[in-house]
Amino acid sequence: MRVTVCERPHEPAALEHAWEALCAHTSRQASELVLVPEFALVDPVWEADRFDLARWVAVEFMAFHLGALSFDLNICTELWALDTYAAYAEQAVQVILSPRATAAATTDKWLAMGVVAAVRSGAYCVSSNRVDRSGACGGVGWIISPDGEVLARTTSDVPVATVNIDLAAPAAARDAYPRYVFSATNHAVGPLNSPNSAIPPGAPELVSTLPRLCGWIMEPERCPRGLTCSG
Repeated sequence: MRVTVCERPHEPAALEHAWEALCAHTSRQASELVLVPEFALVDPVWEADRFDLARWVAVEFMAFHLGALSFDLNICTELWALDTYAAYAEQAVQVILSPRATAAATTDKWLAMGVVAAVRSGAYCVSSNRVDRSGACGGVGWIISPDGEVLARTTSDVPVATVNIDLAAPAAARDAYPRYVFSATNHAVGPLNSPNSAIPPGAPELVSTLPRLCGWIMEPERCPRGLTCSG
Protein backbone atom coordinates (compact mmCIF):
# COMPACT_ATOMS: atom_id res chain seq x y z
CA MET A 1 0.00 0.00 0.00
CA ARG A 2 1.30 3.45 -0.94
CA VAL A 3 1.08 5.77 2.08
CA THR A 4 1.57 9.55 2.07
CA VAL A 5 2.27 11.85 5.05
CA CYS A 6 2.64 15.61 5.07
CA GLU A 7 3.03 18.83 7.02
CA ARG A 8 0.36 21.42 6.22
CA PRO A 9 -0.24 25.05 7.30
CA HIS A 10 -3.67 26.20 8.51
CA GLU A 11 -3.54 29.84 7.38
CA PRO A 12 -6.08 30.07 4.50
CA ALA A 13 -3.71 31.56 1.89
CA ALA A 14 -0.88 29.15 2.61
CA LEU A 15 -3.24 26.17 2.94
CA GLU A 16 -4.72 26.68 -0.51
CA HIS A 17 -1.31 26.44 -2.17
CA ALA A 18 -0.23 23.54 0.05
CA TRP A 19 -3.43 21.64 -0.66
CA GLU A 20 -2.91 21.96 -4.41
CA ALA A 21 0.67 20.69 -4.01
CA LEU A 22 -0.51 17.76 -1.91
CA CYS A 23 -3.14 16.78 -4.48
CA ALA A 24 -0.56 16.95 -7.26
CA HIS A 25 1.89 14.82 -5.27
CA THR A 26 -0.64 12.12 -4.41
CA SER A 27 -1.74 11.97 -8.03
CA ARG A 28 1.85 11.53 -9.26
CA GLN A 29 2.66 8.98 -6.56
CA ALA A 30 -0.61 7.04 -6.93
CA SER A 31 -1.13 7.26 -3.17
CA GLU A 32 -3.66 4.84 -1.67
CA LEU A 33 -3.70 6.27 1.87
CA VAL A 34 -3.13 9.97 2.62
CA LEU A 35 -2.91 11.22 6.21
CA VAL A 36 -3.43 14.94 6.84
CA PRO A 37 -2.70 16.71 10.15
CA GLU A 38 -5.11 17.05 13.07
CA PHE A 39 -7.98 19.43 12.25
CA ALA A 40 -6.39 19.88 8.84
CA LEU A 41 -9.25 21.82 7.26
CA VAL A 42 -10.61 23.75 10.25
CA ASP A 43 -9.47 26.69 12.34
CA PRO A 44 -7.15 25.86 15.30
CA VAL A 45 -9.85 25.25 17.93
CA TRP A 46 -7.24 25.16 20.73
CA GLU A 47 -6.65 28.88 20.19
CA ALA A 48 -10.31 29.79 20.89
CA ASP A 49 -11.17 31.74 24.05
CA ARG A 50 -13.97 29.32 24.90
CA PHE A 51 -13.98 25.53 24.67
CA ASP A 52 -16.46 24.29 22.06
CA LEU A 53 -17.76 20.88 23.14
CA ALA A 54 -19.53 20.37 19.83
CA ARG A 55 -16.13 20.07 18.11
CA TRP A 56 -15.07 17.12 20.21
CA VAL A 57 -16.41 13.57 20.43
CA ALA A 58 -15.79 10.62 22.72
CA VAL A 59 -12.99 8.33 21.59
CA GLU A 60 -12.86 4.57 21.73
CA PHE A 61 -9.60 2.83 20.89
CA MET A 62 -10.54 0.02 18.56
CA ALA A 63 -9.47 -1.45 15.25
CA PHE A 64 -11.05 -0.18 12.05
CA HIS A 65 -11.11 -2.10 8.79
CA LEU A 66 -11.08 -0.80 5.24
CA GLY A 67 -10.61 -3.48 2.62
CA ALA A 68 -7.34 -5.29 3.39
CA LEU A 69 -6.25 -2.56 5.82
CA SER A 70 -6.66 -2.79 9.59
CA PHE A 71 -5.87 0.50 11.34
CA ASP A 72 -6.44 2.57 14.44
CA LEU A 73 -6.44 6.27 15.27
CA ASN A 74 -4.34 7.82 18.02
CA ILE A 75 -4.94 11.50 17.42
CA CYS A 76 -2.20 13.83 18.62
CA THR A 77 -1.92 13.44 22.44
CA GLU A 78 -3.47 9.97 22.18
CA LEU A 79 -0.15 8.83 20.73
CA TRP A 80 1.02 8.82 24.38
CA ALA A 81 -1.70 6.31 25.37
CA LEU A 82 0.84 3.52 25.88
CA ASP A 83 -1.76 1.06 27.14
CA THR A 84 -3.43 0.97 23.71
CA TYR A 85 -0.51 -0.64 21.86
CA ALA A 86 -0.74 -4.06 23.50
CA ALA A 87 -4.36 -4.29 22.37
CA TYR A 88 -3.40 -3.27 18.84
CA ALA A 89 -0.89 -6.11 18.69
CA GLU A 90 -3.60 -8.57 19.73
CA GLN A 91 -6.12 -7.08 17.28
CA ALA A 92 -3.69 -7.42 14.34
CA VAL A 93 -3.71 -3.67 13.62
CA GLN A 94 -1.42 -2.95 10.66
CA VAL A 95 -1.21 0.86 10.79
CA ILE A 96 -1.54 3.43 13.58
CA LEU A 97 -2.67 6.77 12.16
CA SER A 98 -1.69 9.80 14.24
CA PRO A 99 -2.59 13.23 12.85
CA ARG A 100 -0.97 15.91 15.04
CA ALA A 101 -0.81 19.62 15.82
CA THR A 102 2.42 19.70 17.84
CA ALA A 103 5.13 22.29 18.44
CA ALA A 104 8.52 22.38 16.74
CA ALA A 105 10.31 22.35 20.11
CA THR A 106 8.81 18.93 20.97
CA THR A 107 9.44 17.16 17.66
CA ASP A 108 12.11 14.78 18.98
CA LYS A 109 9.84 13.59 21.80
CA TRP A 110 6.96 12.95 19.44
CA LEU A 111 9.14 11.08 16.96
CA ALA A 112 10.50 8.90 19.79
CA MET A 113 6.92 8.14 20.83
CA GLY A 114 6.11 7.17 17.26
CA VAL A 115 8.95 4.64 17.31
CA VAL A 116 7.67 3.19 20.60
CA ALA A 117 4.15 2.94 19.18
CA ALA A 118 5.39 1.04 16.12
CA VAL A 119 7.69 -1.35 17.99
CA ARG A 120 5.27 -2.16 20.82
CA SER A 121 2.27 -2.73 18.55
CA GLY A 122 4.13 -4.32 15.64
CA ALA A 123 2.37 -1.89 13.28
CA TYR A 124 3.39 0.99 11.04
CA CYS A 125 3.11 4.36 12.76
CA VAL A 126 2.01 7.06 10.30
CA SER A 127 1.77 10.72 11.30
CA SER A 128 1.21 14.13 9.69
CA ASN A 129 1.50 17.50 11.45
CA ARG A 130 0.37 21.07 11.04
CA VAL A 131 3.03 23.72 10.50
CA ASP A 132 3.22 27.49 10.96
CA ARG A 133 5.98 30.08 11.02
CA SER A 134 5.75 30.65 14.78
CA GLY A 135 6.73 27.07 15.54
CA ALA A 136 3.53 26.50 17.56
CA CYS A 137 2.97 23.70 15.06
CA GLY A 138 6.28 22.40 13.87
CA GLY A 139 5.57 20.12 10.95
CA VAL A 140 7.41 16.80 10.51
CA GLY A 141 5.32 13.89 9.32
CA TRP A 142 6.68 10.36 9.41
CA ILE A 143 6.19 6.75 8.41
CA ILE A 144 7.80 4.26 10.82
CA SER A 145 8.08 0.52 10.20
CA PRO A 146 6.93 -2.14 12.72
CA ASP A 147 10.56 -2.62 13.82
CA GLY A 148 11.03 1.10 14.49
CA GLU A 149 12.83 2.21 11.32
CA VAL A 150 11.91 5.73 10.16
CA LEU A 151 11.05 5.10 6.51
CA ALA A 152 10.10 8.69 5.70
CA ARG A 153 10.17 12.08 7.43
CA THR A 154 8.92 15.33 5.98
CA THR A 155 10.78 18.64 6.17
CA SER A 156 10.06 22.25 5.25
CA ASP A 157 11.89 21.60 1.97
CA VAL A 158 10.11 18.29 1.32
CA PRO A 159 6.72 18.69 3.03
CA VAL A 160 5.15 15.56 1.52
CA ALA A 161 6.52 12.01 1.55
CA THR A 162 5.19 8.76 0.14
CA VAL A 163 6.32 5.20 0.91
CA ASN A 164 5.10 1.84 -0.33
CA ILE A 165 4.44 -0.26 2.81
CA ASP A 166 4.04 -4.03 3.06
CA LEU A 167 0.78 -4.85 4.85
CA ALA A 168 2.10 -8.36 5.55
CA ALA A 169 5.00 -7.01 7.65
CA PRO A 170 2.94 -6.38 10.84
CA ALA A 171 1.83 -10.03 10.97
CA ALA A 172 5.47 -11.17 10.98
CA ALA A 173 6.39 -8.47 13.50
CA ARG A 174 3.82 -9.72 16.02
CA ASP A 175 5.73 -13.00 16.32
CA ALA A 176 9.02 -11.18 16.96
CA TYR A 177 10.50 -9.60 20.09
CA PRO A 178 9.16 -7.80 22.09
CA ARG A 179 5.54 -8.40 21.02
CA TYR A 180 5.50 -12.17 21.53
CA VAL A 181 6.68 -11.77 25.13
CA PHE A 182 3.39 -10.09 26.04
CA SER A 183 1.03 -11.96 23.73
CA ALA A 184 -1.96 -13.78 25.18
CA THR A 185 -1.07 -16.83 23.07
CA ASN A 186 2.41 -17.04 24.55
CA HIS A 187 1.05 -16.74 28.08
CA ALA A 188 -1.43 -19.53 27.42
CA VAL A 189 1.21 -21.89 26.10
CA GLY A 190 3.74 -21.60 28.89
CA PRO A 191 6.37 -19.45 30.59
CA LEU A 192 7.94 -16.46 28.86
CA ASN A 193 11.00 -17.20 26.76
CA SER A 194 14.15 -15.17 26.37
CA PRO A 195 14.55 -13.22 23.12
CA ASN A 196 17.53 -15.54 22.56
CA SER A 197 15.01 -18.40 22.32
CA ALA A 198 17.22 -21.26 23.57
CA ILE A 199 16.73 -22.20 27.25
CA PRO A 200 19.91 -23.79 28.64
CA PRO A 201 19.82 -26.86 30.91
CA GLY A 202 19.22 -25.93 34.51
CA ALA A 203 17.49 -22.63 33.67
CA PRO A 204 14.25 -23.49 35.52
CA GLU A 205 16.23 -24.27 38.67
CA LEU A 206 18.18 -21.01 38.32
CA VAL A 207 15.00 -18.98 37.91
CA SER A 208 13.49 -20.53 41.03
CA THR A 209 16.69 -19.78 42.97
CA LEU A 210 17.07 -16.11 41.99
CA PRO A 211 14.40 -14.70 44.30
CA ARG A 212 15.99 -16.46 47.28
CA LEU A 213 19.47 -15.30 46.22
CA CYS A 214 18.26 -11.69 46.00
CA GLY A 215 16.79 -11.99 49.47
CA TRP A 216 20.03 -13.40 50.87
CA ILE A 217 22.08 -10.53 49.37
CA MET A 218 19.78 -8.01 51.02
CA GLU A 219 19.76 -9.97 54.30
CA PRO A 220 23.14 -11.81 54.41
CA GLU A 221 22.55 -13.20 57.87
CA ARG A 222 19.91 -15.49 56.33
CA CYS A 223 22.20 -16.89 53.63
CA PRO A 224 23.45 -20.43 54.36
CA ARG A 225 26.67 -19.75 52.40
CA GLY A 226 27.41 -16.35 53.89
CA LEU A 227 26.95 -14.42 50.60
CA THR A 228 27.29 -10.64 50.80
CA CYS A 229 27.14 -7.75 48.33
CA SER A 230 30.92 -7.20 48.54
CA GLY A 231 33.07 -8.41 45.66
